[in-house]
Amino acid sequence: MTINRWVATTSPEQRDWDVTTAVAIAEALGNAFVVAGRYPVADIAAAADHAVRPGKTGTVLVEFD
Repeated sequence: MTINRWVATTSPEQRDWDVTTAVAIAEALGNAFVVAGRYPVADIAAAADHAVRPGKTGTVLVEFD
């Protein structure tokens, strides 16, 4: 997964900025996303399975509380 490379090659400060920016964009443009499913971080394996499911339409979201 590309997130592993991002974590390994990006500074903690850059990762914080990236995540904050991504969340702000997602919140501002929430209606622009077709959501295929929402999962709590505790169910990350189920979210990953859903993300690669054949015929999936939309984005699988993992929610961090």
